Amino acid sequence: MNYDIMTEQDVPIIAKKYMEYYNGHEDSCWKYDKACKRIHQMVTIEDSLCLVQRDHGEITGFVIGFFKEYDDLTEYTLEEIVVFADDQNQGYGKALLQEVERRAREHGAEHLDLISVNDEHHIHFYTSFGMYQANNLKIMGKHFSP
Repeated sequence: MNYDIMTEQDVPIIAKKYMEYYNGHEDSCWKYDKACKRIHQMVTIEDSLCLVQRDHGEITGFVIGFFKEYDDLTEYTLEEIVVFADDQNQGYGKALLQEVERRAREHGAEHLDLISVNDEHHIHFYTSFGMYQANNLKIMGKHFSP
């Protein structure tokens, strides 16, 4: 497997695959322009670390995230990890997480965080990688009405 830093030139193909995956397998309604914007924002954010995973030249997945500085540590925020449907359950997700952790550590990160879907599949995957559910945080949100 090969891992390349995602660049702005990768955005169109990654956005297309992103949209196809989420719309076809996660019941989402992504439009191409919005998917491009989402991926582009992450690639161009200061201190981003976004990777494209390829096996035999084919894109199998990607990760988007960025580093955050705190008073006592540097953290890598894993914004999103995607392994495409045909490539799941073959070890690509585990390999991709291992690679992003290796690179995050090389950049001085001491902690990795992510927000995950709260279902058995995702929780099992992330805990098998050594991650834990934070008990001291609660995600808060507010939806704006038109």
